[in-house]
Amino acid sequence: MSKDFAAHLPNQVSDELNTYVVDVALRDSRYIFTRRMGGFQYGYCTHCKKEYLTKGFRHGKTEMCEKCGSFCTVKASGRGRSRLIDDAYLVWYDKSLINPKAVVAHGIYVKRDYTGDYREVNTQFYVQAEYLFIPGDPKAKGKARFGEAHMRRRHPWGNHFYSPSSIITELSNAMRRPPFYLDKENVREAVHGTPFQYSGWEEMLTHRREGEVDYCGLFSYERRAGEPRTDLVKFFALAAKYPCIEYLVKLGLSSLIEAKINGHYTYNAINWRGATMEKVFKLSKQEIREMRTVNTTNIPLMLHSYRFYRKKGINVSFDQANKLRDLTFEENQDSLKSLGISHTVNQAIKYILKQLERPGASKYYSSASSVLRDWRDYLNDCKKLGMDMASQAVCYPNDLHSAHQKTLEKVKYKEDRALNIRIANRLEKLNKLYQFEYNGLVIRPAMTSVELFREGKELSHCVGGYAKNYADGKCDLLFIRRVSEPDKPFYTMEVSGGQVFQCRGYENCSMTPEVRDFVDRFISVKLKKKKPIKVKGVAV
Repeated sequence: MSKDFAAHLPNQVSDELNTYVVDVALRDSRYIFTRRMGGFQYGYCTHCKKEYLTKGFRHGKTEMCEKCGSFCTVKASGRGRSRLIDDAYLVWYDKSLINPKAVVAHGIYVKRDYTGDYREVNTQFYVQAEYLFIPGDPKAKGKARFGEAHMRRRHPWGNHFYSPSSIITELSNAMRRPPFYLDKENVREAVHGTPFQYSGWEEMLTHRREGEVDYCGLFSYERRAGEPRTDLVKFFALAAKYPCIEYLVKLGLSSLIEAKINGHYTYNAINWRGATMEKVFKLSKQEIREMRTVNTTNIPLMLHSYRFYRKKGINVSFDQANKLRDLTFEENQDSLKSLGISHTVNQAIKYILKQLERPGASKYYSSASSVLRDWRDYLNDCKKLGMDMASQAVCYPNDLHSAHQKTLEKVKYKEDRALNIRIANRLEKLNKLYQFEYNGLVIRPAMTSVELFREGKELSHCVGGYAKNYADGKCDLLFIRRVSEPDKPFYTMEVSGGQVFQCRGYENCSMTPEVRDFVDRFISVKLKKKKPIKVKGVAV
């Protein structure tokens, strides 16, 4: 730590700081305490510290003090106020007193305690943390290029200060409960004329939305809407140590800095001490330009992925490396090696990339690892079906998703063979009973458990779960189709005891007028019912 740490810091509360605390951080800590004497009500304003005769204020209401014009909350002085303490935490920045290039900051806890004599209340200031940021010289060589960041904080179990080994934000430690304040203009004034002025700190300053919650261990803390998410101390610590921070922000790569600040794994993708962007990223200028065009939330992992595949001899672009990034994890690499087919890992990676880049692949695959899981399941299905596992066409289908859907149905049919035999035994009778066409629509019985499975999947309902009851003759399951699209699922009907028990479409939707008219006609012709349909029971 710098021997002159204390010499950098102002040791008195400035007028600007006091004004900010009173008018902003503790703006709502203004009360009019009322008392009665001789049939009159008097009010004492804690802001201007004046008492006057009121017109009759009610406890809990907001009134304007007629002496200072402040809007204050009315409190009856005779009521209990054992918990009436207003507090806040703020980080206040200043220029160093002895180094014109350095910046300092105080983490200050402020409170106003009304539990005692309300006439004697004053704002109390407690320094929780002190920070010093000394920038390096980007033009220098060796250690002089890199600056320093130091901190002293109040010990959580004592009143003394100590120096932690790294910069800590009190927002996630001792000061996670009080409302937090940071004055943007104060920061701008403190860094003006220093190397931090152009560090890009404004890009790091975001604010919380309504209902946003912070977590600390088992506890959660709901934060104030509009509250800054950061006190910037970790950012300025990085900006002091590494000159490249300014350029990363200007390149629109602030997510890299956030990852470093938040302690996320950066895969050694960044050389933070690099003197140029090429050395920082270990890339050429052309590669950096290409990297910046990729829309990703995890630049370190994308960079790691890019180098990972390049070392393996796979000439991927940054966009492709981003798509394949989760395959670099050890567990996925192990899965690639244990697919049970004749291949190299590089072949498997190229095949997965091909599937990810197929038109419409995003409907089925969210990541490279989801393709890998689908491929592994497909290969297991192929083995169950006794397919030729030495065949390239079998092991590497052009359309993996489509091929997997087919093997799923074949496996299900194989596993449901006994069920399908019972269904087949019913079909001749069911066709005679129910086959019907009217006004462009046709109805027929389900032919297999696979058809029921596919019907439920396409229409997003659970008719597939009725297969056993259908095979056992406990219910009859019928498919309504358009004559022009006989293979496309449209509506599913359940008939039980000679009555239509339910008829549902996509996501269990009810019948349209067109379908209801068809079903009414079906009932009158096939079920010998002359009254309109009565749909009851739970949805398919």
